[in-house]
Formats: sequence, C-alpha cells, structure tokens
Amino acid sequence: MQVHDGRSIAKILQVAATETPLLQELVLNTGVFPSTPGSQPSVKWALCGLVQAPRLQKLVFCNLTEDFSLFRLPWAQLTHISIDACRRNYTAALSPQKIFDIMERAACLVSAQFEVGNFDWPPPDAPGAVDFTVHGNTPLVLPSLRHLSIHAGSDPSHLFQALRTPNLREFGFFSTRLPGEGIPEVLLFISRADHLTSFSTDPRCFTANEILECLRLCSSVTCLKFGLGFVPHIFDRHSSFMPRGPPALTDDDLMQHLTPSEDPNASHLCPTLKEFRCTLKACFSEEALTRFVTARQDLAAKRGLSKLERVIVAFAHIREMDAMKELESYVKSGLDLRVSYPLRLEASLSMRAGLEKILHFTDEGLSAMEHTLDRRLF
Repeated sequence: MQVHDGRSIAKILQVAATETPLLQELVLNTGVFPSTPGSQPSVKWALCGLVQAPRLQKLVFCNLTEDFSLFRLPWAQLTHISIDACRRNYTAALSPQKIFDIMERAACLVSAQFEVGNFDWPPPDAPGAVDFTVHGNTPLVLPSLRHLSIHAGSDPSHLFQALRTPNLREFGFFSTRLPGEGIPEVLLFISRADHLTSFSTDPRCFTANEILECLRLCSSVTCLKFGLGFVPHIFDRHSSFMPRGPPALTDDDLMQHLTPSEDPNASHLCPTLKEFRCTLKACFSEEALTRFVTARQDLAAKRGLSKLERVIVAFAHIREMDAMKELESYVKSGLDLRVSYPLRLEASLSMRAGLEKILHFTDEGLSAMEHTLDRRLF
C-alpha cells in the first residue's frame, strides 16, 4: 500500500484492528507524502489499528520514520518482518539491541530483514543515541527462522554473537562499515548455519581473505548472489551510507577461486553451487566468466560438483567479447544464462550509432536488467 493523498492516509490511520479481522499481510511505503504545507497528517503508524490486526502475520515497512521496536504488534504470531527505515530519520534507526528485542518478541519468525542504523550520522553523542549492548549476552534461539537479511550500518557483532538459527536456509549480509568491522562474528554465525543453501552479500563488505573464508564456510550453498543490499535514496549522498573502499575481490581473482581446476588435489569453493548472480556491476572479465561456467559444467561429474543451472551477470564494463556465443552450447543444454552491459552513449555518438548500440542489447541482457532492479532477497 502506497498512499500519497493526505486525506486517504488520515482515513487509513483511523481503521480499527477489529475492522480487519482477515488481514494477514501488510506492506506499507510510509515515506512518500505530499510536500504542500498543511497537507501531511501527523502520521503515527505505531498506533494504527492495521498493525494490530488479529490475524496479522507478515509485515513490511518501507521508508519507516518511526521506532519500530515501540510498535504495539501481535508479536507472537508474526512470521515475516521486513523493515526498511528511512535513512534520513535518526528516530527510525534500529540498533543491534533493538533488533534483538524485536526478534525476541517475535520468536516464531520465519523470515526477517532489518537495517541496522548508521550511528556515525548523526554522531553517537546525538540525542537519542542508543546502547549497542545486547542485554545479558544470552543466546536467542529462533528455530523457525529460515531467511535472514541484515544490512549493517553499525557494528553488528553483538547481534550475531547472540543469535542461534539452527534451521537457517537463506542468509544475506550487507554493510556500510569498513571492511573487517564485525566480520569475525559474521563468519562465526555462518559457520553455525549447517543447512545454509543461499548466501547474498556485497563483497566490498569484506577484505580479500575474509570473503574467501566466508565462501569456504558456504560449502552447502546452492545459490550465491553478489549485489547491493539497498539502493540509497536520491537524497542520501552522505558517504557513510555506502560501502567504503574499493571492491575486495569482485574481479577475475574471485572468479578464479570459484572456478574448479582439473587438479584432483585442488580445493574449490561452493561445490554444490547451482545458481550464481552478480548484479553488483561485475568488474570481472567475460573470459573469467567463460572459464567459470565451462569448468563448472565440464568438471561436474569428474570433481563431484553440481552443474550450474542459472547464471545472471550485470557487467560494469562495455562488452569486450560475446560470452553468450562462447557459452552457447551450455545454454542449449539447459543453462539459464543472462548477461547485461551498461548503456554508455557518449555525447559524440550520432543518433544512429546510439540506436545501433541499443539494438545490440540481447533479450537475455534486457531480462538481466530487470533482475537487477529486483531488490528482494527472498
């Protein structure tokens, strides 16, 4: 639900919980309102009857401007929570402590996605600054949790130390911190996820050694996704909102580590991998992609690997070779391969040349572009 009209919002806020007895799923984009003075109501979604519906199980907030931990919700029955807080609103920022409290109350969670607030902006001593310490350091066991995604703007160490998710299947970790901050606890958390089948991250969150160690721990993963955790709002240009430093290994070196060799004594990462996605503006070459796919498909039986079933890559550079043609035989054998490139039309190009470049986009490339716009992890 995305409502722009102030009067409609006012009516929705007056809906009582008893008036929505069948409501089970609620998705709200709460950050887009009229800019005309006097047209925006005093919005307090925390007190709205919709969020207290008696059968509510799934709750998604986009651009939330309130402290979600203070909402009066039917916490015990919630199975899905996704909170995308407005990054320009310090009140809405969730600390690791608050996320811990939320997950403790919603013990039946199956899927959870949270953004940990960036407490470098405003400064930590600003009014309302929160305590990062998870109370008591008591482990929180969530046996029903299958999908978890954490977008960390602050050190998430305490949160990952406290969580126990014995049945986790899909995990996403993204960070705007310096590479290495809080990573040991993340790696330890992954090591405890014995049933993990899908891992999503931005490799720039890690140093070169850390991302390799991370992938070594993902030995049972069948789906690996490299991408951005969120697309910052157009207003948010503060540097601390984006991952800092150059990509660690989103290049040929990383692809080489993911590419098995014919040496029977050589180790290889992610041996059960079936799906690989890189929508992070891939810096590796088409040659590296070709070697990766060829080795995975040709050596599958010999090395005890799983064959790739789907590969989606959005390159950061213009096309240097036709990877689709090089890998055509595997596509004919059933591989779902989608490759896209950035559209770079220089001012000096004629309209005809520009149209020719547009027409060079393949159907696969356009399809991959659609996938890059899909931020949903699960």
